[in-house]
Amino acid sequence: MEQYVRWYVELEPFYKILIIGSMLVGVLALVLGMGTENPAFFLLGLAWLAGGPGTIWVVSRFESDE
Repeated sequence: MEQYVRWYVELEPFYKILIIGSMLVGVLALVLGMGTENPAFFLLGLAWLAGGPGTIWVVSRFESDE
């Protein structure tokens, strides 16, 4: 867990904002999907929660190599 915290702390502010934004959209979509019993919104929320930080992780790895 410590390595993930260090990874987040060392990110540029732009990437931190993107991660927080994607997690916010994901949580809102999950809540909407559960509240309306709509599986499409629920899956969309899961995709945002997994895909947002995952995409930032890949991009930050390539950027740190330069």
